[in-house]
Amino acid sequence: SDISLANAFARTIQTFGGLDIVVVNAGNARRGTVADTDDSDYEFLANLLMRAYFQTMREAAKIMIAQATGGSIVVVASKNAVAAGSNAAVYSAAKAFELHLMRTAANDLAQHGIRANAVNPDAVLSGSGIWSDQWRDETARSLGIAPEKLEEHYRKRSLLGLNVRPEDVAEAIAWLCSPAASRTTGAAIPVDAGVREGFLR
Repeated sequence: SDISLANAFARTIQTFGGLDIVVVNAGNARRGTVADTDDSDYEFLANLLMRAYFQTMREAAKIMIAQATGGSIVVVASKNAVAAGSNAAVYSAAKAFELHLMRTAANDLAQHGIRANAVNPDAVLSGSGIWSDQWRDETARSLGIAPEKLEEHYRKRSLLGLNVRPEDVAEAIAWLCSPAASRTTGAAIPVDAGVREGFLR
């Protein structure tokens, strides 16, 4: 809710003395094409992946503007922000929304010294709330493979032949928040081990 979000920011400022970095991240998904996604799944994803991302970025931007000390906002989007995911219509569309919201924030907030960027991971199978047993089973079924073959599937489809780990995503986020990226805003970094459909154009 708006109140709990405001309280989280207030507590952060009270504890650390200000707000310099915000990583906007929420993970969940629902399988479905446009034809078979029901209203409850749409509303769940829209609230989590669009409304909550927007509200978090809005609150962060207001605070950073008031502080007048700049800042860094990093959106955790997805390879599906630029590559249409099969049987994941609303999830993919919501991730595209996140990516473009980041770009508009980069455009509008630069005058305040606030940078906005994104990372686009592919499937992070370990340590991710999205990859519940149900999501694993549904994904494996849609691919025509056994659930225990998912890691191999994602590794083989990447150009580098690697799985994406949580620490790979974290390192990209850390770089975007660091002084080394002080001249970078409006950018999206793929962290997908090389998926051609996810290449930025």
